[in-house]
Amino acid sequence: FFFNWRHERPMASHGQAPSIKTMRAALRAAKIDFSDCFELEELTARFHSAMAMNAVNSVETLRLKANGAFKRTSYELAVRLYTLAIAEAEALRACDPARSAELIGPLLSNRSAAYRALRMPTQALADAREAVKRAPGFIKGHVRLAQALAAVGYSAEALEAADAGALSAMSAYAPGDEGRCAKEAEEILRLRSSISGSMEAAGTGGSGRGSSGPANDISVRLSQPGASEGLEEGEQSSSVGGALLLRMPEDALTTILGLLAVTDLACAMRTCSALLRLTSANGMDSVWHRVCTRDFPEFSQQAMDAASAFDAGGCRAATGAIAAAGQGSAASLSGGARAGQAVSGAGGGRASLPGSSSGGAAEVPMAPFGTGLGLLDWRVALRERRAHAEGWSTGARATTWLQRHNGPVYGVRLRGEMLVSSSDDATIKVWDLSRGSSGVTHTLTGHTHGILGLWLDPNHNATTIVSGGFDSMIRIWDIAGDGPSGRCVRSLAGHAGPIVSIEADRDRILSTSFDGTLRVWQWDGIQALTIDAHEGHSSGLAIMHESVGVAAGVVTGGHDGLVKRWDVTTSSCVETLDVHQGQVWCVRARGPVLMTAATDGAMYISDLRASSRPVMGVVAAHEDAVAGLQFDDFKAVTSSFDSTIRIWELRTFRGRRVEPSADVQHVTIASWTPGGARHTRLAYDETRIVSGSLGGGILVADIL
Repeated sequence: FFFNWRHERPMASHGQAPSIKTMRAALRAAKIDFSDCFELEELTARFHSAMAMNAVNSVETLRLKANGAFKRTSYELAVRLYTLAIAEAEALRACDPARSAELIGPLLSNRSAAYRALRMPTQALADAREAVKRAPGFIKGHVRLAQALAAVGYSAEALEAADAGALSAMSAYAPGDEGRCAKEAEEILRLRSSISGSMEAAGTGGSGRGSSGPANDISVRLSQPGASEGLEEGEQSSSVGGALLLRMPEDALTTILGLLAVTDLACAMRTCSALLRLTSANGMDSVWHRVCTRDFPEFSQQAMDAASAFDAGGCRAATGAIAAAGQGSAASLSGGARAGQAVSGAGGGRASLPGSSSGGAAEVPMAPFGTGLGLLDWRVALRERRAHAEGWSTGARATTWLQRHNGPVYGVRLRGEMLVSSSDDATIKVWDLSRGSSGVTHTLTGHTHGILGLWLDPNHNATTIVSGGFDSMIRIWDIAGDGPSGRCVRSLAGHAGPIVSIEADRDRILSTSFDGTLRVWQWDGIQALTIDAHEGHSSGLAIMHESVGVAAGVVTGGHDGLVKRWDVTTSSCVETLDVHQGQVWCVRARGPVLMTAATDGAMYISDLRASSRPVMGVVAAHEDAVAGLQFDDFKAVTSSFDSTIRIWELRTFRGRRVEPSADVQHVTIASWTPGGARHTRLAYDETRIVSGSLGGGILVADIL
C-alpha cells in the first residue's frame, strides 16, 4: 500500500505519545490490521512501523521526482524536492534513526549537485560536507564534496576529498560490485584529473589552499566562523567604509534591498562583504524572501498564511504545510520554507509528523537539529517562481509518452504523483508518475466497453475512483491495499446510454449520458434525481459551489449547443447560455466563473455574477473539437482533436470575444503539437500537463 501520512498523522499533546484512540484511528484509516495487538507496546510498535514505512515511501517518491527534475535541468524544482525529502527523512529519525541516516546522505549529495548547477557553490559545499559527515561510506558524497571544493577554488582540499572517495570505494568493495566500483573509480579519476589540470594551468602545482580560481570567494569564507577576521584589507575597507547605506540599521537596509530589481540586487551582493553577508541570510524576513513575495504577490499571501498556520499550530511537521509537494504549488513552496525553519531551529527539540487541517499532526521526539538542512533557500524559491512563469509561457520543457493502454485514452485525472486513466480497452489504470512508463500500480477491470467518465477523489489520502462507461454502468472503486486489481465497491445502473462525464463531492455522484439526462446518485447507490437536461447527448458536467453572488448548482453542456445551470434541489434550470455553434463537450466552473469549450473549436468564459453576462473568449481557439479544458485564476489549458495543446492567459481577454484573426496569438501563451496525436481530455498541476489521445498514448508534458 501507499498511504500518505502527511495528511493522516495524528496530533499528540506536547511531550506525550499519541493516545491509543489516536493510533487505532490512524491504523484503521490506513487499512492496517491491528487486531492482534493486545498490549500497548504492540500497538505502539505497529503504529511506528507503519509510520516509518510510509515516511520512507514518501522520501522515495520525492527523490524520484527530484531526480527527474534534475535530468530536465529544472534545478530549482530539484532543490525544493530534495529539501522536502530531507525534511521528511529527518522526521523519520525519531522512529528509525538508522534508516533516516541512510536516506539523508544521498539526498544531501544530490541537492549539492543541484546547488552547484545553479551556481550556488557555498550551499553546494555545505551540503556536500554534511553528506560526507552523515554517510561517510557513500562514495558520491565524496565526489560531490570534491566538485564543490573545486568550484570555490579549494583545489588542494578537492584532491584530498577525491582521494578519500577512492579509499572509501576500495573499503566498500564487495564481490559482485565490480561494475559499480569500476564506474565510481572512473568518475573519481576523471574528477581528480580535471582538478589537477586546473591547478597546473593556474601554476599552483597542487600546493596551497584555494590558490587558484575563485579561491578568495568571499561568500565561502563568510559562511565560516571568524570569517570577517580573514578578509583582505580591501575587502574590509569596503564593508566598514563611509558609505551611508552601510551605516543604516539592518532592518532598514533589508527593506531597501528588498525594493531592488533582481539584477541590481545581484550586483549589490558583489559590491562588498557587508551587503553579501546581509543578502546571504535566509528565512521569512530575509531580503530574498521580500523580493520573492514582492514579485509574486499571490505567493506572498500563501506564504503568510502558511506561516500563520505554523505559528498557531505550535511545532508543525518537518514537511507539514507541504501537502502539495508532488504538485509543486506556490503554497507548498511557502510551507516548505516555513516547515524547514521548524526543523532547523537553533533550539532543536521536537518535530511533528504532519496532519490534515482537521486532524492536526502527531509530534514525536527529535534530537536538536540546527544545521538548516530542511530550510528552503528563498533565492531558489524566487528562481523557481520565475522558471515557473517562464515555463507556462513557453511550453513544455520535456515530454514523455506513456503507452500501456490498448485503445484510445478518453479520460485522465491527476493528483500529485498519482495519475488515473480510462480507455476504450475497458480498463482503468492507476499510475505512479515518479516511476515513468513502468509506474502502473493498478489495473481496474469490470466494464464491458470503453470508459469515458472518470473521477478521482482529490483528497490526498483518498483511494476512491468513480468511472462511467459505454456499458451505461457507473462503478465505484477502492484501490487501497497492495493488490494490483483494486476492488469494485458498487455498481450503479440507471442510464439508458453511454456515460460521458462523472463528477462527485462528499455527498453525491453526478453523471451525464448519451440518453440526454443528468443524474444524481447517493454514495450508497440510490438514484436521487433524474433531469432531462438536453436534446440529444448530455456531455459536459461541472459542480458549481456557492460563492459570492452565485448559488450552488450543477452546470451541463449538451449536443444541442446549450450550457445550462441547474438547481438540483428543485430540478429546475435557472439559466441557459447559448453561445456555441457545436456540441459542448467541456464545462468547468471555479467560484462564480464558468468556462466552456465545444466541437466548434470555441472557448468561452463567463462571470455569472454580472447581470449582463458578458461572454469573453476565443471564437476559434482550435481548428477542431476541443476535448479537454481546465483553468485556474490565471490561465486555462485546452486540448483538441487538432493535435494541439494550448495555454491561455486569462487576463488578456479583458472582456473581449476574439474573432478568428492574428488576435488569437495575443491571448495564447503557448501552443505546440506534441507527437501529432489527437488529444482527448487533460489534467494539469503546477509542473506538468497530462493528456490522453486517440492513439492510445498518454502525454506527460513537464513544464518545470
